[in-house]
This record gives sequence, C-alpha cells and structure tokens, in this order.
Amino acid sequence: MSSEITVNWFAVKLALEGIPEDLSIEVVDGLIEDINLRPYLRNQRVQWDSATRRVVVSVEVEDFTRTGAESRMTEDLLEMASGVVPGYGPMRVSLVGT
Repeated sequence: MSSEITVNWFAVKLALEGIPEDLSIEVVDGLIEDINLRPYLRNQRVQWDSATRRVVVSVEVEDFTRTGAESRMTEDLLEMASGVVPGYGPMRVSLVGT
C-alpha cells in the first residue's frame, strides 16, 4: 500500500490589522512584492479596506493541509508586514475566509 502525501493549493483570506491608513499604500505594495518572491504563494490580491481599516490578503498557499496553509500564511504575513514597516506597533492577523 502506498501512503503518498500530496501537496495542494488552498485559497486563504487574511486581514492584517493595526496598520494606520497613512502607511497602507506602503504596506500593500511591500506585501505584494514579498509575496511574489515566495514560490509557494500565488494568485495574490492585496488591498486596503478603508471601511474596516485593515489590509486584506487573498492568496493561494501550497501546503499539505488547509490548516497548515492557514497557519503558514498567518505567520508569513506577520513576518512580511514586520519587514515592510519594521518597529511599527502591534499588528494582528485574523482569518477572514478560505
């Protein structure tokens, strides 16, 4: 019997909260640039949602499970945002949908 584990693409939608509106363009542009450098991420859409005052990221993540994809992207998004605006105050990532 073969017990192969396959890697799949999972759509993940996250919100990055704690970014002030005056940094929104810089953060959106930086996240798009950083996502494009990661081969396990594709079909990204990154935008500032002025109604909720947060950055919304929709992306497909290559992983073994949906839970793994969501966890990986949550960690990556915080890492990427910290790189775009280093030293900026508390940021939080929440799962908005898949």
